[in-house]
Amino acid sequence: ATASKDNEGDTDDNSSSSNNSNLATMESLAKYTLGRMSFNIFQPHDLLCTLFEIRNQILPFRGDEYKYKIFCDMMIQSPKSPDIALRAMLCNHAICSTASQKWKIQFTGGTLVPAVETVRDSYKLRQWNELFATPTPTQSLWQSMMQRITTMLFG
Repeated sequence: ATASKDNEGDTDDNSSSSNNSNLATMESLAKYTLGRMSFNIFQPHDLLCTLFEIRNQILPFRGDEYKYKIFCDMMIQSPKSPDIALRAMLCNHAICSTASQKWKIQFTGGTLVPAVETVRDSYKLRQWNELFATPTPTQSLWQSMMQRITTMLFG
């Protein structure tokens, strides 16, 4: 589900109820921490994220392996300015295998980038840069951790 903006020409009394409807839609969307959504690869882990849409992409890779990408269109709440929401795109990367009766999934990394609306707004982009200025764990450390967890969960 996505929140949509009313037509700009609306000026009647119904526009306030439409705005309340959009607010209700925003409140009903799934919310998770950035840590949970990115398997703790991106920091700060405790940022609140509102999820708009998830898309999955599975492409043939090698033999019985597939490249798996999970695209998450989301909004990140700024901890310094709660009224500022930073639109972003998170992509988790994985390799899937069907060699056995169970699917084997190995997460290999991810990307987190500001959405166009965040990049075009200089204030929001400055907030983004301040928020994500701290370094994240190295990908190889993350890969090692996710391999162990995936092995424990899926055998």
